[in-house]
Amino acid sequence: MTIRQAGVPLDDSIPLDSRPSQGEPIRSLEEIGRRTVLARVAADKTRWCRCCDTTAASGPTSAYCPEHIRQRNPLLKRLRRQAEREAAEAASAAAPTAPVVPNGMVLVPREALRQIGVRAAAMATHIARASRHYHVLQQEGRDPVWLDNLMWSAKELDAAISSGILNGDVLPPHVARPQPARQQPRTA
Repeated sequence: MTIRQAGVPLDDSIPLDSRPSQGEPIRSLEEIGRRTVLARVAADKTRWCRCCDTTAASGPTSAYCPEHIRQRNPLLKRLRRQAEREAAEAASAAAPTAPVVPNGMVLVPREALRQIGVRAAAMATHIARASRHYHVLQQEGRDPVWLDNLMWSAKELDAAISSGILNGDVLPPHVARPQPARQQPRTA
């Protein structure tokens, strides 16, 4: 006679063929953990709980009595949360501590940016002085092409640096437009 009802305790009234085999030990839910286990099966196919001497549900995959099924679900949730916490802690411990730099940007120390800003301001002052000198030379009838090209290059560099810093970029690629060189013969 196979016992099909779940939750029947093992006692002296259970026939010998329906009793669980003595070779399979009873284990606690904590001992089993998240592993998948099978019910203890008697000779007449009666299914016994893995954690106690009570019959398990009659389904082919049920390994627990109704009481242990109620205890197992919260235990599985607790074990899953614990495993997720441990995995998150391990991932955060193994994560690189370097800051993430977006594509197309370069990580530059704050002091280097400050120095670039200071030098760009000094260059702007020198460009203003060179512009005055250039106009004086033009009024004298001379046209120093090299000074014009130098000033345009410095202005383009200043604009690239200033716009890169002010817009939050760190020196993005900048293509300076070439200025036409006006060459005049030197008058002696």
